Amino acid sequence: MSIRLNGKPSTVLSFTGAQIVLTAESPSPPGARLEVEVDDEAGAPQAFRVKVHGCKRIPTGFMVLGGLMDLRKEGRSALEALTRREGTPATVKGFS
Repeated sequence: MSIRLNGKPSTVLSFTGAQIVLTAESPSPPGARLEVEVDDEAGAPQAFRVKVHGCKRIPTGFMVLGGLMDLRKEGRSALEALTRREGTPATVKGFS
């Protein structure tokens, strides 16, 4: 299972059900809508969008906080499975 932000590999830093914090290679302004794909257990990509609420620089790139948009049941299940497997916390320092 993997996740991609605008086609580039990403990591989920936090997931609360309504909001997500992801790593990104480049910054995104508030209000931007980013394309996200997460692979489900069968390897099929589940696409959704994230509306950016904030973006901060971190040593490895950027940390993007956003609200989930267009997330279908299958995508939510894949995202929950990915975060459970990786032990992703509900909040991240800097974004709460």
